Amino acid sequence: DSRHPLLHLPAELRGALRRRGEAVVLVLSKADLVEEAALRAWEGHLRRICPHAAAVLRFSAVGRAMDVSRARAGAGSRRRWLHAHLTSEERARVRRGAERLGGG
Repeated sequence: DSRHPLLHLPAELRGALRRRGEAVVLVLSKADLVEEAALRAWEGHLRRICPHAAAVLRFSAVGRAMDVSRARAGAGSRRRWLHAHLTSEERARVRRGAERLGGG
């Protein structure tokens, strides 16, 4: 939740992910409810405290990608949008993490 991401990403969870070496994608939901300056500040802060995160992306409160005009709100659409906005290096990090979990 973009209004206060740290409520949904406690230090214990960040530590567990870091210890496991998991590459994660952090999603700031409800991004349309927060000022642009605050979103940029949260993105920077999350990158600093979660250097293992493959990416930090935004979604609006209604489930649509922030910069896609006709995105559908379904989970499949969101997965495709996320995949399309990750660099090849970020996709490789996420793929390696999934393979370690057996989700290859």
